[in-house]
Amino acid sequence: AEKIRKFEEGQKEQEQFVNTYYEQARLFYAKKYYPAALDLVNLVLDIDPTHERAIGLRTEIRTATEAEITASRAAAALAEKDGHAVNAIEAYNRILELDPNDAEARAAKQRLIDRLDVTQQIKLGIDLYNAGKLQDARRQFESVLKLNPREPVALDYMARLGAAPPTPSTLEEIQKDRNIWPLYLEGLRHMRNKDYQKAIDAWEQVLKAYPNNASTIENIRQARLRLQSQ
Repeated sequence: AEKIRKFEEGQKEQEQFVNTYYEQARLFYAKKYYPAALDLVNLVLDIDPTHERAIGLRTEIRTATEAEITASRAAAALAEKDGHAVNAIEAYNRILELDPNDAEARAAKQRLIDRLDVTQQIKLGIDLYNAGKLQDARRQFESVLKLNPREPVALDYMARLGAAPPTPSTLEEIQKDRNIWPLYLEGLRHMRNKDYQKAIDAWEQVLKAYPNNASTIENIRQARLRLQSQ
């Protein structure tokens, strides 16, 4: 009877994970956060490879990703043809958000950046900063300072980047962070596998970067409750 009870509890817990990950994947998909949506769908399918809605959503995500990459590549080519280099770079940035390994987009983006004058490069850095892409903004301002080590706007933004950045508190912000999002996913995988301490350890690393993130705090709370009940 005890074995049956534990088995049923385990099944119920797995169903909860499936439902939570699937709903979050749908939310990310609706907001066009395709890579993060695909990550969560794959977590669902790790647990239940026959989950029909997840299989369908995975196909939708892949189709939407390919369509947006194609559209962004066309937009970049048109913008470059019209002499709008910054717009072309933004289109290539979108491609690289969807597929960080797209060598063609990365090379084209760098070629355009190298051709920008200092004013345009500063504008690109400010746009990246305002979009919350702080690592990209830092690299951009570093490039400006190589051309002009005393450029005041670049120095000002580097000072801002050197200070503690504002801490986003939503999961949407974390999924944009290529250094932290894998840690969040690692925690989910450990949680799924009932390695609760490992899950807590991963999420505590997330909290160092995003100390007010409600999802991570709740995940840790749940993992500690399960750990105590073992």
